[in-house]
Amino acid sequence: MQHNWAYTSSSGRQYVVGLYHGQESGHLMVYCDLRIIRIEFGVLDTYMYSFFIEDELLELKIERQGTGFKYLFEVNRQGDTPRNRARKIAEKTEFQHLILLILLGVVMLIAGVWVWRYNEVIVPQRKEQEWLHQAGREAVARVFLLEQKGMIRYAFVADARGYEREVPMHNYNPDHGMPLEHGDEFLVRYASNHPVIHKIDFNAPTDRQLRQYRQRAAAQHLLLHPNTSPRQLDCLLDVAFELEGTRAYADFFFQNTPPEENLLHNRNTFGRLTRSLPFLEATRQRCATF
Repeated sequence: MQHNWAYTSSSGRQYVVGLYHGQESGHLMVYCDLRIIRIEFGVLDTYMYSFFIEDELLELKIERQGTGFKYLFEVNRQGDTPRNRARKIAEKTEFQHLILLILLGVVMLIAGVWVWRYNEVIVPQRKEQEWLHQAGREAVARVFLLEQKGMIRYAFVADARGYEREVPMHNYNPDHGMPLEHGDEFLVRYASNHPVIHKIDFNAPTDRQLRQYRQRAAAQHLLLHPNTSPRQLDCLLDVAFELEGTRAYADFFFQNTPPEENLLHNRNTFGRLTRSLPFLEATRQRCATF
C-alpha cells in the first residue's frame, strides 16, 4: 500500500510525506521529499512513528482495522516541544485578548443601551413631565380592562377630541389599594398645547370614583355583617376615612381576605384599624346610638 500527504510548514515550505507498506509482509518505508527517513520490518499491527519537519512534531500512524490498515498523518500539538510551548503561549495570549475584547464589547453594549435608553426613554419622559407640569391640564379618564391582553385602556376628551392609551395592568398599583373595575375614573394630566402627551394618575380617583369605592366597601361589609344598620355603617366608614383616607375603604373591602392573598389590605389590617384606640373612641362617641 502506498500513501502520501502534502504538508506546508510554518515557514511556508511544502513537503511531501509518504509511505510504502506491505500488508502481508509488514515491511514499512517512510519518506519525506523522496528521502527515506524510516524503515521497519514486520509492521503488522498498530504502529506510530514521530519525526520533525523543521520545528513541528509530526506523527504517522498505522491503525490495524480487521484485515486491513488505516493510515493517518497528523501534527502533534500536545508534545513538549519548543514549537508547542510557543503555540500555547500564543493561544493563551489570544484567549486573554479575546476575553478583553468580549468584556470591552459588553461594556460598549451596556453603554450603548444606556445612551439609547437615556435619549429615547429618559429624555422624552423628562420633557413630558416638564410639559405636564408647566402647561398641564386635567381631565377625567375612564378605564376599561383588557384582561386577555393584560392591559388597561383609558380614554379621555380634551379640546373636543378623544384620546386613549393602553398601559400594562401591573402599572395599576395605587396607594389606596382598591381593586380596579370597568368604568372606574381617574384624573389624567395632559399638555395643554399637545394633549397626545398625557399621563393617568391612578392615585387620583375622581369624586365620583371615591363614592364608588365607599359603596363597594359598604356592600362588602354588609355582606359579612348583614345586621349593621345603614346609618351605623355610614358612621363607621366616615370615621375610618377620616383616620386612614381611601386606604380605609380597602381595609373594609378586603376585611375577609387572608394576609397571604393581599399583604397590604386584609383581615389583619381591618382588625388593626377597627380595634385602634382612635377608631374605638370616635365610633363610641359618634356611632354607638345607631
